[in-house]
Amino acid sequence: MGLQSPGRHSQEENDHSTQEAEAHGKTSSGERRTACTVGRIRKMRAESTAQRFDRSLRTQSKSERAGSGVGHDAPVSCLINTCFAMSTNPSRDVAQRFVQVWNAGRLDVIDDVAASEIIVDYPHFPEPLRGEEAFRKVMEKTYRFFPDLEIEVQDLVAGEEKAAVRWTYRGTHTTGEMFGVEADGTVVEVSGLSMYEIERGRVVSDRGVVDNLGLMDQLGAR
Repeated sequence: MGLQSPGRHSQEENDHSTQEAEAHGKTSSGERRTACTVGRIRKMRAESTAQRFDRSLRTQSKSERAGSGVGHDAPVSCLINTCFAMSTNPSRDVAQRFVQVWNAGRLDVIDDVAASEIIVDYPHFPEPLRGEEAFRKVMEKTYRFFPDLEIEVQDLVAGEEKAAVRWTYRGTHTTGEMFGVEADGTVVEVSGLSMYEIERGRVVSDRGVVDNLGLMDQLGAR
């Protein structure tokens, strides 16, 4: 059994270390290339998904676009908004129309969408109003109090036969006495919530709540 010289043994160890370092370097380089490749694939897949979604919207048929009033080269956002706009709800339309009665002088709304047997019930009424004529008289009186009455709808939710409207009305107390306070030109802003029951395209019930305490504060009645 022969003995190796110290110089030869050291040289072999150095060669072995060099080979391990080269192998490690190749592995690290390979791992980096693999990571980069995976990243590119993920990016390509994400872009491909977005592009397919965009194309699916842009390839809507010309006939559909013509019916919705959207041009051939309309942007995607326009097409999406049109889809929502095309969704109609008859009860929602009736509610949007009916709430306009709170704009001064809009008695025509009662003729258009109020049922002849409508019931209107709010906490400040001594008893529910019954019938179209009773409702009309109260609104005429309201218009005299606030000749510039305007309503703003904050929210409207509608089902098949019911609708809920959250609103704020504004007006100037110009004529008459309210809550014991004579008109002095005070501008008020009052919020409330109305619940409508709708049958055959007309409102048969209007019940809700109004911030009358807030109204009294603004008028100086408290």
